[in-house]
Amino acid sequence: MRNEHRSHAAFIIIVLFFMGCAAQAAAQTQPPGKAVSSGSAVQEQFHKARTSFLKKDFHDAASEIRSAAGFLEKEETRATGEGKQKLAYSAQDLRTLADRVEKKSVKSERELDESFARAENALARQYHEQASESWAKKEAVLAGERLRAAAAQLENTLAWTGGRIEEKSKRVIQEARGLGEKMEKGANVAASDMGKSLDAVKNEIDEAARKITRMTGAVAIQPAHRPKEAVDLTTAVVRVANQAMPAVVYIEVTESRTVQNPAPPLGNDPFLKRFFGTPNQPRKFKQEMRGLGSGIIIDARGYILTNSHVAAAASSMQVTLADGNQYPATLVGADPRTDLAVIRISAKESLPYVTFGDSDKVEVGEWVVAIGAPRALEKSVTQGIISAMHRTGITDPNSYQDFLQTDASMNPGNSGGPLLNLYGQVIGVNAAIATESGGSEGIGFTIPSRMALYVVNALMAHGKVERGWLGVSIRNLNPELAKEAHVPTLSGALIADVVKGGPAEKAGLKKNDVVIAYGDQQIPDAGTLRNDVAQTPIGSQAKLTVLREGKKEQVTVTIGSLENAEPVMAAVVKERLGAEVRDSTPKEVEQYGGHKKQGVVITRLNAKGPLATAGFEVGDMILAVEGQPVAGTADFIGLVSALPPGKRASFTALDHRTGNTGNIFVMVK
Repeated sequence: MRNEHRSHAAFIIIVLFFMGCAAQAAAQTQPPGKAVSSGSAVQEQFHKARTSFLKKDFHDAASEIRSAAGFLEKEETRATGEGKQKLAYSAQDLRTLADRVEKKSVKSERELDESFARAENALARQYHEQASESWAKKEAVLAGERLRAAAAQLENTLAWTGGRIEEKSKRVIQEARGLGEKMEKGANVAASDMGKSLDAVKNEIDEAARKITRMTGAVAIQPAHRPKEAVDLTTAVVRVANQAMPAVVYIEVTESRTVQNPAPPLGNDPFLKRFFGTPNQPRKFKQEMRGLGSGIIIDARGYILTNSHVAAAASSMQVTLADGNQYPATLVGADPRTDLAVIRISAKESLPYVTFGDSDKVEVGEWVVAIGAPRALEKSVTQGIISAMHRTGITDPNSYQDFLQTDASMNPGNSGGPLLNLYGQVIGVNAAIATESGGSEGIGFTIPSRMALYVVNALMAHGKVERGWLGVSIRNLNPELAKEAHVPTLSGALIADVVKGGPAEKAGLKKNDVVIAYGDQQIPDAGTLRNDVAQTPIGSQAKLTVLREGKKEQVTVTIGSLENAEPVMAAVVKERLGAEVRDSTPKEVEQYGGHKKQGVVITRLNAKGPLATAGFEVGDMILAVEGQPVAGTADFIGLVSALPPGKRASFTALDHRTGNTGNIFVMVK
């Protein structure tokens, strides 16, 4: 960087109670020749366990389940990527199930089937990943064997979910098995055939995971049991606290990272050592950061909902239950864009859990109760009202936010705790406060239950959130924009730009169209449209009502995948900034003492583009845009895409030559 500019914050500080990054693990791949036979052995153990359970031979049933868990744990040590994570969770799930079976606390064989289906799905995912890796290495025989194994485990998965296996799924399984057998025998197969089969099996594995989520009764909104008589406010908070407290936990987190030694650069100078005896100074040292937060137990198996900024960065987590028992926790998945995460503990007994109410039915002025551990003071209960709804742009203007605002007192440590209505139902997950002092000032923000449950079920099923994509940049209307768009209303979402080649362009949407309805739902603002599209199944069709030059029109759009939109959106960033970027590597980030998942690295620059003109160079890192942290390429693309044209935006950057950081203002096209 040739120019550095510092910007200073003013006005209200939005406080997130913790921030950080998640770590990834790596291991060796599985050796050949074990996939099919071992997977069959696990299936046999599951059948024996179910038979013993029905005969009330709980000890034998538990023994078979533990043996299957042991196999999954061995597979985990050889696995990589998403498959490794799924195997770890499934093994833990089976061990918890075995303990519960032995204690006779499992009421139905249905619970066994659910856990068995999850385990078979984890194995199918792992074998599919191994098939893909072997194929990429041109190890055709191994690829064929593992493809056949993935198909077998997929079939087992579907069998445990119950019901008839659909013809489409049968066809995919049969084709994968046939192709795998050919490859094992050394027959040549077309790369296109293998690619199609791998994709088809992967899609079926993902769909099976969704079926398992539905089968297990995904966490859902429950109707409020509202008594006919009025709520007695003198006892309501006591009743809610007694009902919800057992399912609220206290989370202590530790984050380890490597940082640069702040010692002066001459600390290791030979001249100084000789005459002054200065000791050797290490260039880097390990630093541990500790923090705290709250969480909500959402089912009896030990799944806990909390904030991403509490859990995603943790190298270790310790969960304390309301009864004082403590357990280590693992991260199931985190979604920084909504600031939500799911973690899990392995308890030997069924755990108390909350029920969720409908945040869409909440009204301004309604009484609410917050529970958490502010300043590490566990089991703290506060009360207040809903102050406002649909607050956006509080922490990240590009994230999927739709906060409820409350004056119930919250402080650092309340993060991840519940906001409840007077019927004891969770209507929100506490996330942030607006403050000048760093403490509660009566302005707290909570993530509504409808959004939280969508994210929870996605994280439990896949470890990530798959979102729909429309392919537009949208803005809220103001009188000036409404006049330019020739619309007589300030309600709706203005399409500021249409991405070339995106779903919106293909459907005929145009710049300056104003979306006033999405399906049957009215669209009051841009944030509502963004969230509605994100929660629409990928590949489905959505009907939009738009105002174009003052006239109402209907447009049908096939919703795309936000995950697959990155290459298209990268072109938009290139056009607006004159640059191309990539994710930073953990090694690059740790070199400067940062988080492992932080920032993007500039790989190409147009000499006359906005970034180059502002003084950026190839190799520099961009850590934040307008004060919003950049966790990777997708984050960066989203933040840049949300910037209005012609805006002078602040980019927090790191000079690759010196390691210095600073804020640089860039005029965005």
